[in-house]
Parts: sequence; C-alpha cells; structure tokens
Amino acid sequence: MRINIYVILALLALLGLVYGPAVAQEEAPTATGNFNSCIECHKLMDAEFDGLVEKFLNSVHREVDLSCTDCHGGDSSSMLIQVAMSPDAGFIGKPDRKDIVFICDRCHGDQQLMKRYGNLRTDQLALYKTSIHGQALLERGDTNVAVCSDCHTAHNILRVNNPEASVYKKNLPFTCGACHGKQELMEQYGIDWQIPEQYLHGEHAQRLFEGDDLGAPVCNNCHGNHGATPPGIEHIEDVCGNCHLKTEKYYNNSAHAPAFEALGLGKCLACHNQHELQKPTDNYLDASADANCVGCHSEGTEHYETIAAMMNTISDIRGMEEQASELVDDTERTTHLSMHEMIPRVEQVRTHLLTARILQHSTSLDDMLANEEEAREEFNQISAFTLKLLERSHFNKMMVVVLAVFLLAFGLLLVAYRKFVLDVLYPWQRFEGPPPDSQD
Repeated sequence: MRINIYVILALLALLGLVYGPAVAQEEAPTATGNFNSCIECHKLMDAEFDGLVEKFLNSVHREVDLSCTDCHGGDSSSMLIQVAMSPDAGFIGKPDRKDIVFICDRCHGDQQLMKRYGNLRTDQLALYKTSIHGQALLERGDTNVAVCSDCHTAHNILRVNNPEASVYKKNLPFTCGACHGKQELMEQYGIDWQIPEQYLHGEHAQRLFEGDDLGAPVCNNCHGNHGATPPGIEHIEDVCGNCHLKTEKYYNNSAHAPAFEALGLGKCLACHNQHELQKPTDNYLDASADANCVGCHSEGTEHYETIAAMMNTISDIRGMEEQASELVDDTERTTHLSMHEMIPRVEQVRTHLLTARILQHSTSLDDMLANEEEAREEFNQISAFTLKLLERSHFNKMMVVVLAVFLLAFGLLLVAYRKFVLDVLYPWQRFEGPPPDSQD
C-alpha cells in the first residue's frame, strides 16, 4: 500500500528534530554502490512520483550514469531529509523554467564531456538564444515558451532514434503540437493553433505516417531544432530548397524569382500551402482545374498560351511513359523474351517526365520542349526495338503455322498414298502362319 508523501515528509522531519543534534556530532548514514536516496524515497510515494522514477530509470541519462542530483542538486547518498535536500548541498528541487536551459547546458555545453557520448554538439544553448523561444524566455522573461524539458521531457529522455522518444521523427509533430495546438495559448501570440492538424493532413505527413518515409520533413526540418532556422537558411521560405534542390535552382533562374520578390511573395509558398501541403499534380497547369497559374495569368494572354504549351509537354511525356511501359510488357508477354535491355530506357522516359514537372518552375518553354524531344528520342528507340521484336515474333509464328500446315498436308498425302495406291497394289492379307511343309 502506498504511503502518502506528506506522511513521509512529516516522519523525516520529526526524525531530523529528534536526531538532528546527534547527526551534527556523528557522520550521517551513507551507502555505497548504486544506492540513491532520491529513488528509494520516491518509490514509496504515490503513483505520480513512482512514475517519474520508472521513467528516469529507463532514460538515457540513467544509462550514462547521471543522477537526480545532477539536475536537482542535493545529496543522494543520505536518507536524512535535511541532508539530502539541504541548500548547502545545492538542492534546488524543481528548477525554475528560466533556469532549465542553463542546467542542461552544464553538461551539453561541455565539449570534453560530450565527446564521451558520440561527440555531440555543444552549441545548443547558443542556438536556442537565437530562436523565437529563446528570445522570448531570456530577453522578455516569457515562461510560456518551450524549454528543453518541454520537448525532451524532464525524466523520460530517450535517444532520438528510439521510437518511444518524444523527439523521434514520427512523434515530433505531436510534441510540437502539445503547445502549438492549444488555441488559447497560440492566440496570445497571433499564431494559428490549427497548424499541427493542418500538417497531419498534408503530403509530408502522409509520406511519413502512411508511406513510412522517415525522410519526409517534420517541424524541425523547416523550423530548426534549437536555433531559429536550419543552418544556412535566412528565411523560412528558403528551406524548401534543402530537399528540392533542382526545383529551387530552376526557380531562382526563372522570371518568377524577381517578380515574386517585387510582390513580396514567398517563393514556394506563393503556390504551395505551407503546412497542409497537398501533393502537386499535373493539373497545376490546367486552367479547367482552377490551377494556380491561371490565378495570375488570365486567358488570352501570351503567358496563358505558354502555360498551356507547358501543360501539353507534360501530358505528351506522360503518354510516352505509359505507352513505353505497355510496349515493353506486351513484347515480353508476346515474345517470351526478356526485355531487361529496355528497362533503363523506360526509366529514362520516366525521368524526363519528372524533369518536366520540375522544369515548369523555370518558366522556360524552350527548356521543356527540349526535354520533351529527348524523351521522344528514348521513346522512339523503345518503340522501334519492341516493334522489331514483335514483327520477328509474328514472322516466326507464321513460319510455325506454315510448317505445321505443310507437315499436316504431307501427312495426309502419305495416308492417301497408302490407302489408294499401296493398299490397291498390295492388298492386306491375313497372316495364317507358315505352310505346313515348311516345318522341319
């Protein structure tokens, strides 16, 4: 049966009053080995405190031999409360939120110590100070913002690659959402509290959770871990290029780049939603599908005609890719021959399709037409090769049919010759055995 915490504290206090003077004269009782009075005492408390003990014992901090006193101070070798929780022993109890980042930095900012655990980075506090969270906490004293323990938890700190860790990739959207999904809290800062839910409906989340793609971005990939933004990123709208390298390259050399900058539009975000990102389709260029392009370029303009032509190039290459796959499959099925030589060429056509979808960000119709021509050359080679094999297969089949007809006719001819010629000249006679006089 659990003992109430207040009963324990009262008993310990009473013991301190009775035996305190004696302790002053004699050395306080201590223990060696893995004994930890914090753990032993909190194990006797209610479920809340016992749960903290269990979490800590399974944490990475315990794994590397950190003790409760490393964060909370005090003396964990003594069971006497006035010794274990003595201010002289540095006991601080539950740290103030504004002090947590500095407590964590005592270890995580120590280069020599961090080298022992995989040469971990030691500049996290410096980065945190540059972030919105850090500036609000350290410059304005706003304790609503996130500190280390809000993301990593206080006691249940696990390695980042542990699926149970609060900062594991699939858990991070929910960790961030614990604050950013609170309407009342976010409205204080003018932040949309529905962003975590929007992300879960977007393409990135679908790839992560349904496609099990751990390469899909989550909150920290775009907004940074401890710092304000990812390294080398000045503005959040520039972060897309970290993954979409070619797309950003084409965009930066396009007519849209200076136009969007003049209009104050944020690169990718001008066309693609920031959090509830839907998977782009080829209909982005289709005016009948309320595409983004026609929102700015109205029908009848030169740009509108360019958009339609770009849409046609993508449609043409997509058609070639589909036909190439069908040709290879049909040829293999019809001829029973391996088409492994053509598989790379089909992949090349598919690559040109992907390139066309990326090239639209360059706004260059000439580049898209050149890409289409290269795709058509690959398709023509596939078509010519498979057509040649199919023609040869048809010829071989015809030769087999002709040979079969010839053999059938020759067989019938032999049967007729036997029946109408040989049987007439040499009628069949029943064999009665040798004549009697021929026997010895």
